[in-house]
Amino acid sequence: MRLSQVRGVRTSFLMLLFGALLVGCVPQAATPTTPGSLPQTVQIRYDGPRETVAVIDTTNIRLSGSPLKERFLAILTEELIVHPYFKDRFSLVERVKLDQVLKEQRLSAAGLSPTDAPRIGKLLGARYLLLASVVNAKTSRRSTGALGIRIDEVQGTVEVALSLVDSENGRVLARVLVSQSDTRVARVSTGLAGVNLDPSEELVSDLLRKAVKEALEKMLVQLGS
Repeated sequence: MRLSQVRGVRTSFLMLLFGALLVGCVPQAATPTTPGSLPQTVQIRYDGPRETVAVIDTTNIRLSGSPLKERFLAILTEELIVHPYFKDRFSLVERVKLDQVLKEQRLSAAGLSPTDAPRIGKLLGARYLLLASVVNAKTSRRSTGALGIRIDEVQGTVEVALSLVDSENGRVLARVLVSQSDTRVARVSTGLAGVNLDPSEELVSDLLRKAVKEALEKMLVQLGS
């Protein structure tokens, strides 16, 4: 077989492989849940009065000031607003008001704990505090190969912690810790030719959203038990 033919075969194989990988990356439809399994939003509803909650990011790893920190807060806020239970139960304190109070009190969000809830809650006019943090967020790369084809993958892991605190007495009503991990294809190549994908940021964002969703459902179960 001529060199040009070998290259042609490799290119065709690469395209087929890459196409299969892209198909594998398409989100699949969620499988129906069985009664009593997560999510619990069908079984647990809230029909009481709405009360105010302040969402405070207490992340203390090296995410502060990074886009990931803002992404986490945006995802958590969005999920609270659309969640069938929490959107009916809580009104969220505006971020500007929270930042202003912390600045005036010379407090760092990362250093807050349930014991600070009564004072902060009173200043914010919030019955509850939702202390939220990204405990861990990392990515790593690995490579595999066969038949002249090299595949680079990105592995991502995030851990999210949520604590719902009653600001009247500092009592923790629910506390959860959730971890999510996944792997995405970053590059498929043969020889010097290849197709680059850079899924790191998207991967971490997707894992954050999955972790937040799972954490809220687990917290809901604790509140309903």
